[in-house]
Amino acid sequence: MTTTELQLKNTLQHLLFAKAEIRGTTLITYILTGLTDSWLIGKHITSEIAESVNIKCKQVRNTVIENLKKIESNYEKYCSKGKTPKNGLVCIVGKIDNPNYEEMPYYV
Repeated sequence: MTTTELQLKNTLQHLLFAKAEIRGTTLITYILTGLTDSWLIGKHITSEIAESVNIKCKQVRNTVIENLKKIESNYEKYCSKGKTPKNGLVCIVGKIDNPNYEEMPYYV
């Protein structure tokens, strides 16, 4: 088993046993198709953040906005020449109730 496969297996096991801080919409999975322009992704995420202010529950609203901002600040690391990888990109981000984390983990 390669190092990457082992890391993926450990990440998936960690997510399997993680407890969400809030039930419901705190885990966001953002699937990007291959060779999508990064400016288009940024525009879409900004639009999602603007729409999420309409969420009634303050705690859920703040968590969703925090998750979207985490995606927005990290997806460009995985883009080359302003486009997503040709295979696409899946970003999973969510609030996990674990005292070992100072900040929200981000899995790609």
